[in-house]
Amino acid sequence: MIIVLPSQYEGGAVQLSHAGDTRTFDFSSTSMTHTSVLAWYTDVMHQVKPVTSGYRLALSYNLIQTKGGIPPSLPDMSASASALRQVLGRWHKGLYDEGADTELLAYVFDHSYSADDLASGLIALKGKDAVRALHLKVQADKVGYRLCFGSLDFHVAGETDDQGHGYKRGRYYNSSSDVEFDDNRPVRIVNEQARDYTVYELVDCNGKNLLPENVHFEITQDQLSPEDAFEGEAPDEEDIESYTGNVSLSVFMCCPGLILGYGIGSWKCFAT
Repeated sequence: MIIVLPSQYEGGAVQLSHAGDTRTFDFSSTSMTHTSVLAWYTDVMHQVKPVTSGYRLALSYNLIQTKGGIPPSLPDMSASASALRQVLGRWHKGLYDEGADTELLAYVFDHSYSADDLASGLIALKGKDAVRALHLKVQADKVGYRLCFGSLDFHVAGETDDQGHGYKRGRYYNSSSDVEFDDNRPVRIVNEQARDYTVYELVDCNGKNLLPENVHFEITQDQLSPEDAFEGEAPDEEDIESYTGNVSLSVFMCCPGLILGYGIGSWKCFAT
């Protein structure tokens, strides 16, 4: 870890290389008024360019793992990145036998994000979500795809396993006799009647809103990755009501997801 203290100098750029990717960091233009910090794993190749004038004052630290086990390292993602680029390229050219006609895919994140998080765009992502999105953005930009973030609302409705029972004031009741029961056992959908996936609050990587106010659009399960993303997840909201002797249960789940589509035009290209 290198801490560059405020000092007037020119040159001294730091070049880091790993897995075929090279980045150069040059802080000389603000060196007199700013403190800068750089840190990298041992397996990252680095080179410090010569200081051409002035003095570069820096504190250098070696961060050492004292406990046993394998030390942390930066994985080589070059093979995965190449495979991803080929997949996106084939999709863009319509070379897949199935599913090539869709212009949109939605990936469900591991973490949950608020509307304020979405407004921050890519920088708000955490952990694996951030790593996946960053790698995907690099390859998507090369092929001509657009990466966006949005909230995905999953809604399932159908008949429950308690036929003739509805929900009233926190208790189950029989719709024919209106006799209340105190058992609070869970209710399952046994006859699914509707399943909807709706995308709201679509933003780009910078957090810029791409949808007009109060506008949303539907996607299908085939456009969702993974397709069983909500399997086994507890619903955020349940609405149980009785009608004509049958019970209808509506289950709502909301989860921010990553939207990948091509066509850099208006938001309508995402409503395919």
